[in-house]
Amino acid sequence: GGSPIQQHRGPQGDGPCTKLAWAEWPDLHQWHIVKYSSADWVTTDQLRPAVPYNISDLAKYVEELRALGSNVYDMWLDNREVLQVGNLTEMAEVLQADGVPFGVWSQPAEGKCSIYLDLPGNGLAVELVSREFSGEPLRSRCVSSNFDLCAAA
Repeated sequence: GGSPIQQHRGPQGDGPCTKLAWAEWPDLHQWHIVKYSSADWVTTDQLRPAVPYNISDLAKYVEELRALGSNVYDMWLDNREVLQVGNLTEMAEVLQADGVPFGVWSQPAEGKCSIYLDLPGNGLAVELVSREFSGEPLRSRCVSSNFDLCAAA
């Protein structure tokens, strides 16, 4: 897992308008999440209708159409963070125990399977990918859900 990174930012970077959360993974990969629901500048600067939505509106839109629990791939999943994990079965068990919906797609030719999950409140997604996914029911879901965007629907 990742460890938090201490940050020193002024009020414009971390304060009443935004909240930044950083993590550094064991491979030194750094990742940050920005929560800026109170800084929806499109609304506050009255730029509508020229700009049709602000960040909060977009996140809400994406999360309302997202159906990962039903294994539905949406176009917003094309932009995601991909993280390699050691054992995908263990990740699936934790997510299931916590009631977190997730999609599963595999790439059989590469011997990989992935879990896709949503980062609540911002419409972003994470893909956890591994070559270890032997536990049930994950193994069955991986076998039955090949990732192929070119296949006929």
